[in-house]
Amino acid sequence: MVEGTPFASAVSEVQESSSIYLVISPRSDSRLVAWLEPVLDQGLVACLLLKSDHGSPIDPDLARHLIGIAHERETPVLLENNIDAAAELGADGVEIDADESAYQIARQRLGADAMVGARCDTSRHAAMVMAEAGADYVAFDGAQEELIGWWAEIFEVPCVASQVDTMEQARALAQRGADFIAIGDGFLGATTEAPFDAISTLHLSLSRARTAA
Repeated sequence: MVEGTPFASAVSEVQESSSIYLVISPRSDSRLVAWLEPVLDQGLVACLLLKSDHGSPIDPDLARHLIGIAHERETPVLLENNIDAAAELGADGVEIDADESAYQIARQRLGADAMVGARCDTSRHAAMVMAEAGADYVAFDGAQEELIGWWAEIFEVPCVASQVDTMEQARALAQRGADFIAIGDGFLGATTEAPFDAISTLHLSLSRARTAA
């Protein structure tokens, strides 16, 4: 497990720019590792989320391999809605749907030092409940610019803008104050750039966006 989390840092100090939260679907594809390693080597992303591929269980061997790659580069890794797998594979935590009982189960199973994020989509109430419960971050649908701006202005618990598919959307959300911009297949599939180049361009763009705001 990686010591010190990007979410804890976001609470303790004001970020100069929004950080990239990379969402990947683990699959046996040598091209994934080929671009993921240099992305992590360059420190372009703050955290990884491994999500199930079309609802199928995560391949434990592949997930363990990806977690190892990330941990060698001191990048934390979370699993989507799979508390037991996170514990068994040595991940740094989980992202769960906003639910108090699920949060308590995750915290008890993974421990106080684990990262537990809550996906709240469009609900202000769910976000406030999960923040009060102790969630390390709340995640909103990236289409909810006003909601994200409201949260960033009022609350200390970091917020993740999820399902961000374009550079323009990412910059707008950074200007609204999102702590983390979550990108995945939608963003990478919408660009003609190679994944490393697209993520590198986004990283630079986010720094400029927060400064401009």
